[in-house]
Amino acid sequence: MEELPKTGIGEKGRLVATIIILLVVGFSAVIVLTSRATAASGLVAGAIIASVSIALSAAAAGAALDRFQNRLERTASHDQLTGALNCMAFSVLCDHAVKESRRNGTPLSVALFDIDDFNRVNAEFGKKAGDKVLRLIAAGGQSGLRQCDPLCRWGGDEFIALLASCDTDGALAAADKFRTSASDLCAVEGPSGVTISAGVATMRPDESFYSLVGRADESLASAKRKGKAATVVAEG
Repeated sequence: MEELPKTGIGEKGRLVATIIILLVVGFSAVIVLTSRATAASGLVAGAIIASVSIALSAAAAGAALDRFQNRLERTASHDQLTGALNCMAFSVLCDHAVKESRRNGTPLSVALFDIDDFNRVNAEFGKKAGDKVLRLIAAGGQSGLRQCDPLCRWGGDEFIALLASCDTDGALAAADKFRTSASDLCAVEGPSGVTISAGVATMRPDESFYSLVGRADESLASAKRKGKAATVVAEG
């Protein structure tokens, strides 16, 4: 999966920590070389201990800054409940994928997923159980996709996967694997009997991404009408 641009805060944090460590170590060396060992050994030892403490604190601060950066980037690009990409981050990847598909002449498909009767899950088991199902669907479904296939929480109980270099047959196979993997994980760790419907579409020449998703949505609606727990492919 293509990485989103990083802010560079982590590199700056490590640079600051490194500079502080070098200054502290240099300061300690000056004290050791210029102090009289017979009269000021205690002072020198204390200064060295203090310097090491400062250096360790600086290194810890740099690591904490890196961790904060990573959390900030993830918060900005991922849905906080499911861990899937949010719509803003997903749209960036989609724009790039469309350009690459047109430049290289490779197929581009999307698969749109919806949890069947999700309102029933909330009504029977409660909102906490519903939230758990959403997390399980995202985790289980993602395991059924390729590592390079971004998964986005499209809204409510809908998810969408971007399938680059994937024709209609490949997209159908990916969607079915997503549905099976997600339902199986729910059966083990959550409420049983949770099923998923899917709609798949492959981009036509000169078609907009908006139109592509619209056709996938129509296919998803068709899967619902035909009894749910199925994948329907849009006409090419």
